[in-house]
Amino acid sequence: MIFGLEIAKRIRELRIQQNITQEALANKAGIDSSFLGRIERGQNPNLQVDTLDKIITSLNVDYITFFSFNSSENEKVKLMNKLSLVANEDELLIIFNNIESVI
Repeated sequence: MIFGLEIAKRIRELRIQQNITQEALANKAGIDSSFLGRIERGQNPNLQVDTLDKIITSLNVDYITFFSFNSSENEKVKLMNKLSLVANEDELLIIFNNIESVI
């Protein structure tokens, strides 16, 4: 299951890195956008190989790139993912102000 969660995270990371919406990626891969959402949340533990292949192809990456879970670029994407999940705009401004004061 942990490997499945890594795949789910990787799909989301690459999609966000490429500024692609879930809907756009799902359309390109020929799958339903709600299904892609479940995949990205790790709620589909039995992901079929052909579905994963469609998603990887639609992300325009090769398998080596897709399965490189520990690159330094991933760390940047992880940080961006966390920031994108901050719902409160005031909280987000505080975070950015703190970052600005450090750099």
